[in-house]
Amino acid sequence: MRSPAAACLARGPLTWLRAAAFLLAAVTTLAPPPLAARDLRGEGHPFSRLYETQLPAEAIARGPCEAVKSRVFVAHAHGSECIAYHVVGSPTAPHTVFFLDGDVPPEQARRKPQLAAYLASAKRFMASRAGAHGVRFVFVGRPGVFGSSGNHAVMKSENEVHTINAAVDAIKARLGIERIVLAGQSGGSMVAAGLLTLGRDDVACAVLASGGFDMVGLLDRIIARRDSGDLRDYRERMRRQYYDVIQRSPQVKTIAGRRL
Repeated sequence: MRSPAAACLARGPLTWLRAAAFLLAAVTTLAPPPLAARDLRGEGHPFSRLYETQLPAEAIARGPCEAVKSRVFVAHAHGSECIAYHVVGSPTAPHTVFFLDGDVPPEQARRKPQLAAYLASAKRFMASRAGAHGVRFVFVGRPGVFGSSGNHAVMKSENEVHTINAAVDAIKARLGIERIVLAGQSGGSMVAAGLLTLGRDDVACAVLASGGFDMVGLLDRIIARRDSGDLRDYRERMRRQYYDVIQRSPQVKTIAGRRL
C-alpha cells in the first residue's frame, strides 16, 4: 500500500492510510451557530456535553501547554488552543506529510484507552510507510482529541480551521521545514481543504479523502426535490457551524506543480 506522499510525489494512483472503523464522519453531530470567542473550547455549546473539554489550562497559556515537547500553543483571531502532534519517521526525510484524521464520535472519544490504542496503531502503520517510502509523518491532533486541548464538538468549524492552520505553522517552525504534503481523512479532510482556502503556498501536494466539502449544497439539492422544514432548519445550522470549503474554493492559490 502506497502512502499519500508516495502517491502524490510519484504521480501515481492515490491511495490512503487505513482508518479505524470507529473514526466515522460525524455529519449528524451538527452544532448550531458559531461560538463566541469565550466559548471556543466548547463552553455553552449545545453538544459540548457529548464530549469532554480537554486541557482547559493548557489551552490559554503557552507555558503549561509547551511543557510537553510534542505540543504547540497557538493563538489566532478566534481564540487559542494547545495542539498535540506525533512525529513518525526520519528527520532527514525529504518530504513531511501532515495528517489530520477523521471526526471521533462522542462514545469513542470518551474511551481513552481505545483512543490511545488507535493512535498507537496509526503511528505503527505510519512508521512502516515512512520506512518504505522515505517520508516523515506528522499526525496532528485535532481539537479535543489525541492529546489536544478543546472540545471536539466544534469540529470542522472556522475556529478549528484557523487553529490547525496556526498549529501547522508552529510545527513547521519547530521542525525546521518549509514545504509539506497535507493529508486528511473525512472530517480531517475538510479541515485540510480549509487550510488551502486560507491561501497556503507551502503545500506541495494535498490528498483529501472522503471529505464532505459541499454539505450545504448537498442539502440544497435534497430540499429542491423534497421540501422540508426540518431539512431547512438543519441546513441553516450546518451553514452556521461548518467551514464552507466550496464557497471559499476561489481563495485556493494556483501554484505550478502542486497536486491536489
